[in-house]
Amino acid sequence: MAKEKKRYCGICGEEISVPMGLLYRDSYCCNCGTIIRTRRTLFGKEIYHSYAKDGTHIIIEMRGGEKKNGKCKMPEMR
Repeated sequence: MAKEKKRYCGICGEEISVPMGLLYRDSYCCNCGTIIRTRRTLFGKEIYHSYAKDGTHIIIEMRGGEKKNGKCKMPEMR
């Protein structure tokens, strides 16, 4: 079973709950109607595909943050 996380929609910024697993899972933004397809790789990278109703397609890839000596590093976005 996939673990759910709170994330933000790539189109409107609304907070939504998305399932995270090794396979692509779809979720839906109630505010703007965007379909968000998410997955997590074996190495911890999170991949988000946002498909808006007007045909816009946004891909967001995030790497998990590192924790060294009690200090946290922000995740990188591309």
